[in-house]
Amino acid sequence: MKKLFTLCALCTFFLALSAQKYTKAVGVVAGMTNGISYKQLNDHIAFQADLGIGINYAPIGYGLAMDCWDFRLNPNLAYQAPITSGNQGTLAGFFGGGLSLGEVNSYLFNQCVGGVFGINAIAGVEYAFSHSPLTFGFDFRPGYGLYFDANDGISAFDWRLNICIRYCL
Repeated sequence: MKKLFTLCALCTFFLALSAQKYTKAVGVVAGMTNGISYKQLNDHIAFQADLGIGINYAPIGYGLAMDCWDFRLNPNLAYQAPITSGNQGTLAGFFGGGLSLGEVNSYLFNQCVGGVFGINAIAGVEYAFSHSPLTFGFDFRPGYGLYFDANDGISAFDWRLNICIRYCL
């Protein structure tokens, strides 16, 4: 019983420490990108990187579009500032930009049909709880990407809507 009490006290202590204003957080991203997410906050500058699999409708080949999935790294740099703060937590807004790097795969052919390189903007909101080490975020990422294969490259508008759940370290 004593060990259980000590374990509960330690867990509560570490949860309270991590519920303070965070500098690093790791978690999952879901939506048009599904994978892992990392965010580091230094004053008002936020670095966010997501690595995952996404579903999109990408132009491949001779200007035709097909249903594709991609494996993509998306690092972003953003300005983040609190919108409102209360006893339960802080709501912050952020905006900035970043890159998209990865490969595009076809459902139809079940093979890699090319790569993707692009730039994107990012804007969203994030809620950090005061009494919990969790943050919830929502972001919109419009961008412009170059989809390329061995023969040619096609540029296209690309956008993502995602939600993130992260654990503050």
